[in-house]
Amino acid sequence: MKETSKTIAFVVSALALTGLAGVTWQANRPQVISDFGSIGQPFFEDFTSNKQATNLEVVALDDKGTRRRFQVRKQADVWTIPSHYDYPAEAAERLTNTASAVVGLKREALAGRNAAEHERYGVLDPNTAGSADTESVGKRLVLKDSSGNTLADFILGKEAAALDDDQDRAVFERDRTEKFYYVRRTDENLTYKVKLDLNLSTRFADWIDPALLQVEGDKLVKMRVDDYQLREEAADALGTVRTLSKVAGKPSTLTRQTGFDPWALDGIDEAKFELDAAKAGELSQTVTELKIVGVRPKFKWIGKQLLTADLELITPANVQNGTPEFEQFQEAVLTLQDELSERGFQFAKKGEQLILVSEAGEFVAGTEDGVAYTLQFGKPVEGDEEAIEIGKGNEKPAEGEAAKPDAAANPATTGKNRYVMIRVSVDPALIGGQPVPPLEPAKPTQPEGYVPRPAAAQPAEGEAAAAQQPESPDTRDPKFIEYDAQLKAWAEARTTYELEKTQHEMKLKEFDEKLKAAQKRVAELNDRYGSWYYVVSAENLAGLLVKRTDLEKPKAPPADALPARPNINFEESDVPPAPPVIDSGSGEAPTPPAADQTPPPSQPAPETKPEGGG
Repeated sequence: MKETSKTIAFVVSALALTGLAGVTWQANRPQVISDFGSIGQPFFEDFTSNKQATNLEVVALDDKGTRRRFQVRKQADVWTIPSHYDYPAEAAERLTNTASAVVGLKREALAGRNAAEHERYGVLDPNTAGSADTESVGKRLVLKDSSGNTLADFILGKEAAALDDDQDRAVFERDRTEKFYYVRRTDENLTYKVKLDLNLSTRFADWIDPALLQVEGDKLVKMRVDDYQLREEAADALGTVRTLSKVAGKPSTLTRQTGFDPWALDGIDEAKFELDAAKAGELSQTVTELKIVGVRPKFKWIGKQLLTADLELITPANVQNGTPEFEQFQEAVLTLQDELSERGFQFAKKGEQLILVSEAGEFVAGTEDGVAYTLQFGKPVEGDEEAIEIGKGNEKPAEGEAAKPDAAANPATTGKNRYVMIRVSVDPALIGGQPVPPLEPAKPTQPEGYVPRPAAAQPAEGEAAAAQQPESPDTRDPKFIEYDAQLKAWAEARTTYELEKTQHEMKLKEFDEKLKAAQKRVAELNDRYGSWYYVVSAENLAGLLVKRTDLEKPKAPPADALPARPNINFEESDVPPAPPVIDSGSGEAPTPPAADQTPPPSQPAPETKPEGGG
């Protein structure tokens, strides 16, 4: 019985050990299906076309560890940026490339299996990273369709070549044009190394066209700096309503015929000064380099702008004095004035008309295409990146409300950025002006009783021509003779006129085509600029606020000018006596010539023969 019990105990123990070994093996065996089995499979099977995406969101930490969230969405076939007052996302190529890079994205190589490795590969979620090192936190990209369904949601981590343990392989991968990054889905712990060409950014300037004027330097043919000042004419008791007028300064206008000609400064005193060509070149380069760093929406009333494209106040025709609509309109104008004042712009009187003026003057840039850009400079803007882009604490204003003033804007400081308002107009003078038609010559009036000059007699047919005789004098009335001369000159002028008329019609057609193109371009630009205040970096904006004295420099003397002769007056007593001249023949000093005599020419010394010579 004891032997049986021992046998049963051994069997039970063996079975237990076998079961424990099986459990241990099962727990530690490779996850073939869930891990390596997914290699080569797409991350997002339902995302098959970049046209599906209508909403894009990027979440990342900036250099200071602050979470930045940037969203782009498609509304009525237009991509806009909700966080920036629905400003148009003009970087269409970036949008297309971002969505296309994610479509068909596959799991290429397994790098990590558990959450403990997320920090190493830089794929921590920025939404839940807490106090983790910014180098360990990735950028999260979420793409959705028009119904709000998630198409893709993953975290882009570090570049793979920077962490590769095989140094030879790391150098090889860094030298390749393809880039490999660590990527994981937000609903998985697995981290993969994939080939990916994707640059995720939460910077506003990366999703728009940052060029403010979109002007090429060789297109500029006019630049004008207007440094006017504002003068207060009157104000109410509280100082809230002011009447301003514009006091002219000393404007500087630079012009040239084409974009390759040298600049000329209007009104320069050419006898004393010349244009500083280097300064003019810097000025034109600054115009092309102006960059948008922030935007603010302009106030609207009943969904419409209260300022025209020329920045003049609009008074609706259906608003009559004494009606409720008129009172509402007056309140809207006051709201607009408050908003303008917060940003450094005011209304000033020009006769009976109100015009918009700015506290820091204006700059005009004109192109050979007939388009004139007028920039009005307002108050400076300071603060961090968010404050500059959209205003610290700012939210999109409700309909009929003005945008909240920027907490970071301080008008008492110069700042690095400044508000700018832009208006665009057509300037026909920039395309040569409308061609002037030639004047049609007036036919001379035939005098009363006019008798034409008799024709000269012609020889009869078959007869030899008589010897050429001098033409007989014209004995008619002098008025008739003068009329014949005028008639001949008129016929010649008429021929020239017909030629000039044909040339004028060609020039007029060319001018009309340029004018229509300029009008179309102006309409497009005003549609872009009309709804916005821009914040522009003063790193180059300051280069536009130049004075006339900055553009003029004293004229240098001609390079071939001779130096002035010194004005030296000698006294007779200061002139030393001439040394005596010894006559080589007599050995006596000759008598010096009188003061009024010319001394004889010197005689050559006699030839001396060498000793021992024949």
